[in-house]
Amino acid sequence: MCIIAFTSTSYALYVPQDNVVELDSSNFEIVLKDPNIWIIEFYAPWCGQCIKFMPKFRALAKSLRGLIKVGAINGDLYPQLIKQYNVKGYPTIKIFGIYKNSPIDFKGKRTVVNLQRAALIELKKLILFGVINTAIQNQATC
Repeated sequence: MCIIAFTSTSYALYVPQDNVVELDSSNFEIVLKDPNIWIIEFYAPWCGQCIKFMPKFRALAKSLRGLIKVGAINGDLYPQLIKQYNVKGYPTIKIFGIYKNSPIDFKGKRTVVNLQRAALIELKKLILFGVINTAIQNQATC
């Protein structure tokens, strides 16, 4: 993991064809308002581990397209988001599931399969939460 340090080199690691949404301070609100699950990578373009992880994150985004949204934040450009989400090093992966204000820190080995599993666990929670809410609403109307 790269330790956060100051550098003047900043650019995006991902392009739209990667199916990774480049997030910033002006559009991050969509993650918090979106009912879908989001997996977010906090990265720095100078971080060797981030560059090494990039093909895996692209593959993850492609494999989850239509089920779970995948985004990335350049920490050099948006330090306020790094601070807000207590990012201590790069790359950091957080899953914004049902409780958007309390994202889950992904702490497993950063493989496509492990990230898919973590995302699908959150998706299952979202589905169960929806089923329970529907049942409660149906019971209330009886």
